[in-house]
Amino acid sequence: MVNFIRTLTPDKVKRVVCFGSCAIIKSPVPQMRTLLEAQGIMVDERSFTCKGAMGPLHSGHPNKQDLQELREFVVDITK
Repeated sequence: MVNFIRTLTPDKVKRVVCFGSCAIIKSPVPQMRTLLEAQGIMVDERSFTCKGAMGPLHSGHPNKQDLQELREFVVDITK
């Protein structure tokens, strides 16, 4: 993800809404936000994070509830 973000420029991307899943850290969003803003890209204050599986840690995530919450988040930010 870091390498991908470093390829982005403000002329390609005007604004980003961060989302992701993670198993060990609380959220990947702060790191994504820092990298994107360093590239001069505007980052929306709203974001979405859910648990992600890593081996036995949080096995089964993202699950149906996580995906439903993501759908609701997307509907809300596109209003």
